[in-house]
Amino acid sequence: MSDIQVLSEYIAPWALPREDIPIHLVWEPSFDYDAIRIDIPEDVIIKEFFNVGDFSNEAQTYLIKSLKTKNFFGFVIASKDIFTEYHVTRDILISFIKNEDIIYSKLFKANIFRPYVTVSKPPSEITISDKTRLDNLLHIKLKLSGFGKITLHNEVSTGGEFKTRTEPLFREMMRSFFTTFKNKDLVFEDKGIKINPEYLERKALEYVENIKKGIIPIDFNEEIINEFREWVTDDDNRLEVMNFLSKSIENMLVNSIIYHLEKYPEDNINMPEGKPFIKLEKVTEQIRLRFRYKDAVENEYEPILININIVNKNKNKFRKYDIPINIEWEIERLNPLEGVVE
Repeated sequence: MSDIQVLSEYIAPWALPREDIPIHLVWEPSFDYDAIRIDIPEDVIIKEFFNVGDFSNEAQTYLIKSLKTKNFFGFVIASKDIFTEYHVTRDILISFIKNEDIIYSKLFKANIFRPYVTVSKPPSEITISDKTRLDNLLHIKLKLSGFGKITLHNEVSTGGEFKTRTEPLFREMMRSFFTTFKNKDLVFEDKGIKINPEYLERKALEYVENIKKGIIPIDFNEEIINEFREWVTDDDNRLEVMNFLSKSIENMLVNSIIYHLEKYPEDNINMPEGKPFIKLEKVTEQIRLRFRYKDAVENEYEPILININIVNKNKNKFRKYDIPINIEWEIERLNPLEGVVE
């Protein structure tokens, strides 16, 4: 079509939906032309030009009439939409025009990938009884397909609005102190992670001093708080108190470490709230789970909704439960350069 000598051509090999896709073309300055035309699909926009002087556009066609420097130009495109497919391609056609004829054309293909989360065999029902192991009751298998990292938010509804589990560590620690200090037979589970005992003793002493000063960062039953403070400040209980606080702090820190590890169950997945759980505080026959997820450029995708019926065979129907949601991940990785599953 022409004797143009292209020196450099580039399009980003892949992008997420709505992410910038840079394109450029460089050629020998001796190539003669009148204008450059760019044709893009309806669901693509041009966000920025480089080295472009005068241009006009009508619908999805741009006509470049002059360049600041004659032999190169570039531009940035992006898709308008979030696609339902995990991989789409879009054609970007560049044509050089001389005397109203096309003397050279170059077709660039934009590869757009999205992450895609699905649920495999969602549980439809769980049964709670006096003998139920709550930590092994609820299992959900999620599959991440496509391309790109995600941030996954888990939310639970037991009849009202969806709520996310968020409990700052210091409040959780004080809550643990108040609810367990009377239990003389309390045994903490060994999870194979040890904290420096000198650090634990130092933190326990800090807590004792704060409690003596009345610094208790939680709204709790005043009677329990006073009883706990009296127990802690009684010198006759010093060894028992230090042992209890040290063990409690170690247990909470270990759980915190595990919690933060669970925030990143796979290289491509971030779960800011950590491992999800269901807090049942009233009699209900159904719970709803919602998993919302975003990609690295903050695109938010259609959430996953799971409805689970609850069969409560416990004698105490009004007992409160914390039910962990055990998530197993299946990762289907794509090689974006080939568009195939590895």
